[in-house]
Amino acid sequence: MIRMRSALVIVVGAAASAACATALPPPPLAVLEYGRQDCALRPDLASAISLTPEKETNGHIVTTVIDAQTACLTTARGGVPYVIYALPEDLGDKMLSIGSVLEPYRILSPDVTVLDAQGEPTRTFAAEDYFYRGPVFSVQLRPREGEAFVMVAANPERIGQQYDSIAVGTQTTTVYTGYGAANWTTGHEASLSRTFSYEGVAHVTVYDTDTKEDE
Repeated sequence: MIRMRSALVIVVGAAASAACATALPPPPLAVLEYGRQDCALRPDLASAISLTPEKETNGHIVTTVIDAQTACLTTARGGVPYVIYALPEDLGDKMLSIGSVLEPYRILSPDVTVLDAQGEPTRTFAAEDYFYRGPVFSVQLRPREGEAFVMVAANPERIGQQYDSIAVGTQTTTVYTGYGAANWTTGHEASLSRTFSYEGVAHVTVYDTDTKEDE
């Protein structure tokens, strides 16, 4: 009887654990259409996200999700979602990498514009200025005197295009035998295809060549 009760407890416990397990939602897919009709004519500078870290550091990262609830802007190419950042207070020793994160199935189609204190564009970037730098599709720039903000908006011209890549890696599996444990290592290649999207994750990295703070 004791053995039967122990087995029953184990089975019920396993069933309860399985019932409580929650499957993670799949990664989001590319959004290929954008129909907002309430877009502003000018970017909202008051909503700017600061790129100045609490403490001087090299490699300060700020990411922002751009989705259906994000503010949108009316442009010559139609309404687009956007996010705006306030440039670091100390511009002289900074370099910025600005763009979007390569997600499992999509990439925000980034359109980076640098603005002055009044929100007027001072610089834009051509298609050939964007490069894949690790997991980020971005442009790089050094802020100039008189520039105050940088805006990342969705670029409709790239929407629907695909970026294909190959991920190469290894996987080690541990197999337990009667004589101990053995490691089994195999290599693999995974073909990845991502689609440029109206929604995704904007990404900024602030590089600082002088992280010494004033005494």
